[in-house]
Amino acid sequence: MELLSQRHHTILFTKGSPAEQNRKIEASGLSGFFKAIEIVREKSVDVFQELIERHRLSKPNTWMVGNSPRSDINPAIAAGIRAFYIPHPWTWERERQDLCASDRVTVLHRFSDLLEHL
Repeated sequence: MELLSQRHHTILFTKGSPAEQNRKIEASGLSGFFKAIEIVREKSVDVFQELIERHRLSKPNTWMVGNSPRSDINPAIAAGIRAFYIPHPWTWERERQDLCASDRVTVLHRFSDLLEHL
């Protein structure tokens, strides 16, 4: 995470109860690696668009990294950015959905594989 945050503008974009998510972020010790932390109730194409606009992100150079096709990958692609999908066997059943077919999605086997794409 340190190398990614040194080379890229990183934003933690998560969904859920703000109190619960803030507690998890604090416990993880990772907050210092992010330029911004955004917590929303639900992720959608519109919410991704708002994030892109608020942070003035360049769509061709912006990537979502996540394990949920439903909340992370598919809405990110629909909003016009790229995505790294890292499947996880314990992804919550409600978050499972077919992965959209797009040349803007790169599937990785583990988080550390991101280092190959810096």
